Amino acid sequence: MAGGKAPELAQDADSPLHAAYADGTRTSLAAGRALRDAVCSCMASRLCCHRILLVLVLTCRDVASVEEGSGQTPVTTPEGLAGGPWSPADFDDAARQAALRPATLPDALKRYRIAQRQVPAGRLVSEQSIAFVTKLRRLPAM
Repeated sequence: MAGGKAPELAQDADSPLHAAYADGTRTSLAAGRALRDAVCSCMASRLCCHRILLVLVLTCRDVASVEEGSGQTPVTTPEGLAGGPWSPADFDDAARQAALRPATLPDALKRYRIAQRQVPAGRLVSEQSIAFVTKLRRLPAM
């Protein structure tokens, strides 16, 4: 994503989010649907990188749009999304707790703290992104 290889994002009026990749692959994710329900034109038989990148690019774009120290709320927080367009990065505490087994919550928090230490200065990583990646690792094979 940092190398300019991010897909072009578009969103329809009825909320499906679309990504167009340079290799011609097209991915779509409808509002309120799970990542595994996303549609991708690639030939992968399981959850593919295009679907995951769709969500990560959106998250990175939204976080990057908020200048650090500006006093603005990043749009990846539930407060920032209130009344705004649907985002697959929209996770609140209740959604994370519902998606993850109670035994995995301490591990997710630990991974979040480790990731925060590894992020270069000036870059923001949302707790939602860490929880999302942790959830992806536990999805059943498709």
